[in-house]
Amino acid sequence: MKLSEMISKRSEIVSEMETILSGAETAERSMNEEETAKWRELDEQQKELETQINQRKEQDAINAKQVDNQINKNNSETKMRDFKEVVTRSGDKVENFSVRAVELASGIYDEKVAGNVSSVGYEPFYKGMGVEILPNLQSAIKLPYTGVIKAAKKAAGARNDNAETLSTVLLSPSRYTVTETIGKELLAVGNEMALQSFLMEMVKGCDRAVTQDIYDQIVAGATAISGLTAYDTDAFDQITGAVDGDVSLLMPRTEFYTAKGKKIDAGSGLFLVNKASQFTGNLWDGTPVFYSGLFDGTDIAAADLKHVTVGEFGEEYEVIFDYYSKAPEGQVVVTVAKIADVKVRNANAVKKATITVV
Repeated sequence: MKLSEMISKRSEIVSEMETILSGAETAERSMNEEETAKWRELDEQQKELETQINQRKEQDAINAKQVDNQINKNNSETKMRDFKEVVTRSGDKVENFSVRAVELASGIYDEKVAGNVSSVGYEPFYKGMGVEILPNLQSAIKLPYTGVIKAAKKAAGARNDNAETLSTVLLSPSRYTVTETIGKELLAVGNEMALQSFLMEMVKGCDRAVTQDIYDQIVAGATAISGLTAYDTDAFDQITGAVDGDVSLLMPRTEFYTAKGKKIDAGSGLFLVNKASQFTGNLWDGTPVFYSGLFDGTDIAAADLKHVTVGEFGEEYEVIFDYYSKAPEGQVVVTVAKIADVKVRNANAVKKATITVV
């Protein structure tokens, strides 16, 4: 079983244990004998999987440092092995990342190419958006769904009951992967800077996918505002005013540049949006705007981004080298994977609108 499968399996078991215990708590009782036996059985299974996960991580670290292969690789492959050992990660920048190197036999991984996610110029910027980031998660985790909570005024002697029920959202491991094929002649050149740039772009490709997923999750969970027919201050006031919080806008690149060319009136010289950087801007009233070609569609999203959570599981990136699948063509398949998940924790904190000019 692969590491990601073990992590996913353990998450399922922990979720089942939570369901059993929550059922007993809802009934305001202790677990009965059958439930206790089942819970303990699942607990043993998750503990065993946790041991296997830790062992696999230790073995992967040993594999990454091992110089001698079980097969006789040529010098170009050895240079790639040496390169894998010099890449480390510290801090939150993608330019400094750790390689969890895994060498695979032919046909035991899922190959997914980057597609438009790896387009040059689309910067991964989700870590600067103000979303909540939970790093180094080891299994799926339930988070409280935060809605509007308001206390009730009670008369003296009245019962202090509460009809509110706190629900949850589940962060579970998902794979954001980029796969590319390189020729062994590139490895033979021995230019570590070229190889480093190649891997860094793949790492960015994973973070681009997470950035895109944040927009997709917000749009999927948002209530739509209808009837907007012009790029003007009234339309953008309706969009931002629909969210009661520290609102930011997420705009597809085309929508951003359309608004950027619209003046708010005839005399002030102000425009609806102003560009601050390659992916940030602000409305005329100072509301932050994030825009990107990664935001696919026409929806303009308004969100209090602290209610969007990104969970990062285990080692932030895995770099997988497959020397075998395309060996007859003299090629090495490289896959970079980020294990993460994106969830909106409060549907009241996200809205969306499409401006249809008439």
